[in-house]
Amino acid sequence: MTTSPLPSWLTDSAKVIPGVKALALGASGSGKTYLMTTLAQAGLTVIHIGLEPSRQTLAKAITSSKDVSFANYHYIEVETAPTSFAALKDTASKLNALTFKAICDLEGINRDKTRGFLKLLDLLGNIVIDGKSIGSADTLDNKYAIVIDSLSALSILAKQLIAGQNPALSPSQWNMAQDTVRTLLNKLCFECNCHVFVLGHLEPEKDEVTGKVVNMPSTLGRKLAPELSRYFDETFIVKGENGKHTIATLDSMAATKARLFPYSKELPATLVPLINEWRSVNNLK
Repeated sequence: MTTSPLPSWLTDSAKVIPGVKALALGASGSGKTYLMTTLAQAGLTVIHIGLEPSRQTLAKAITSSKDVSFANYHYIEVETAPTSFAALKDTASKLNALTFKAICDLEGINRDKTRGFLKLLDLLGNIVIDGKSIGSADTLDNKYAIVIDSLSALSILAKQLIAGQNPALSPSQWNMAQDTVRTLLNKLCFECNCHVFVLGHLEPEKDEVTGKVVNMPSTLGRKLAPELSRYFDETFIVKGENGKHTIATLDSMAATKARLFPYSKELPATLVPLINEWRSVNNLK
């Protein structure tokens, strides 16, 4: 009688293996959105959710690629209610007329017009492609990848959900907005079997433990940024210099994380090796 050298939980073909969860960080124009199109080359069906306009960048990336089918690369832009100039004037008038204390005492300004986060949850709860529902994000298997573009925009939506257009949030409101982001990332990264890629920007922050200034994910406040990596298998930096795009899983100025990618200061700008390594370690064909 032969026995498998691998434990049963790793060889159980009936169990759906959770996909890769990754945080891709980089400056604007570094190639993060371009990089996501390589998920199609890895054979995945991609749901690219634009919280900020990404259609033009994706269109250029897709139309300039040769010998790659993008039939299963889907772009969905979250339809947030547009803010009218009248609403902007109403907010500006309050900021101009009220004292700082009075502004701080307001629970929110025009919150009924800033419900983009709720629109995102509606989308994730019922993903529709070409007029047909494919279910919610937590029912998709590992043949799918969801891209959230971007963390910066997600943070703004969470802030607006709590305070609308009020720029003077109380500490409690900041905590609620941060927890809104945490709760969604927890759902996507720990309770969904599909691959999840979140795109984010970088901003310099002082590490409260080491005192060193490092580049951290741009999000709500200093407290949230350092803990974001815990949700992801991979946290890497996308760089674009002199027309060349690369991935860095080692960076002296940023905290990175690599479970499947090798640690390197310069990797080719493609996610195909990452997905192939995930398939290999999980005994998938």
